[in-house]
Amino acid sequence: DKHRKGLVPKPTPKEVSREEHSGHAMLCVGYSDADKVFIVRNSWGKDWGDKGYCYIPYDYITNKKYNDGDTWIIKKIDTDELDESHWGDDDSLLEDFDSELDNMSEDDYEEMLDAMGDYPVEYRLGLIALHAANADDELSDEELEQISSYLKDTFKKLGSEYSVKEVLKFARKNLDDEDLLEESIELLGEHLSNSLLANITNSLYEIVEADDLSEEEEEFVDDLVDAWQVDDDEDDEDDDDEDYEEDDEEDEDDVKKKKKKKKKKKK
Repeated sequence: DKHRKGLVPKPTPKEVSREEHSGHAMLCVGYSDADKVFIVRNSWGKDWGDKGYCYIPYDYITNKKYNDGDTWIIKKIDTDELDESHWGDDDSLLEDFDSELDNMSEDDYEEMLDAMGDYPVEYRLGLIALHAANADDELSDEELEQISSYLKDTFKKLGSEYSVKEVLKFARKNLDDEDLLEESIELLGEHLSNSLLANITNSLYEIVEADDLSEEEEEFVDDLVDAWQVDDDEDDEDDDDEDYEEDDEEDEDDVKKKKKKKKKKKK
């Protein structure tokens, strides 16, 4: 379950155009100005996301392309009196790589390393970052500088010995490998917490905004939010629909059996 620990992506243009991509209501229960994300509660139970919650960027929630222009605010009749002690500070509520690894069990860590195979997290992260910046086929010096700074800081938190130069060289070489990109997005979604994934997408937004933000760059990062934070909803709904269909079939069978019994009694 790629949402077992909690983050949300946007529907792709193909999904948006599909009639079968049904909407799903979720509830914003908090926010973090430091991270520019809403804390969102879903209805799939505590096994989904980060104990039932995920983290979705402000811009995603308020974008009419993804919310169907149907966003509601629930107001309380009674208001609580709040003072400064009730408000949070400017500290991030999202996980980072150092705290993520500290909280990860040895088994989960080994499982993640095995799953990454020939390409470690550092390489996959660099590939995703480069794809984000190059989504408009224009990789600027400002974006490269931002990527290098982000990777350098991240590698330090990971305690990694890989060089940023080496990773970027790998990413450039494999920029056309769409299968590796999709695999990397999927693996990070499966093995990193939703909180950390939200942190990663925030960093990617900063990278693509280093120069003039293009629609293609914004769409790429939004798609990551969708893949890491939202996408499983549709699968869950499909599963629920299948369950309902099975229940309906069972009910129909029960009705048929009862009718047969009545006919036998009449005879």
